[in-house]
Amino acid sequence: MTGARGQSNRRLRMLSAVYLGAGIIDFSYHLIVALRIGDQRITWNDLMVAFEASLFWPIDLAVRLLSGG
Repeated sequence: MTGARGQSNRRLRMLSAVYLGAGIIDFSYHLIVALRIGDQRITWNDLMVAFEASLFWPIDLAVRLLSGG
């Protein structure tokens, strides 16, 4: 693909890779914090918080990349 469509697809792939990477890092961070604090084990609540946090804060990064700011 060439032109604007090819560039758009490339941007989308890069954005997806950044989103996935940031989500994995954030999910891992929340689980590590859950292990170090409290009862030293991961509960369902910890998994839910880590999952939700890893999903939603990278959306802000995606919007900033797409808007150019």
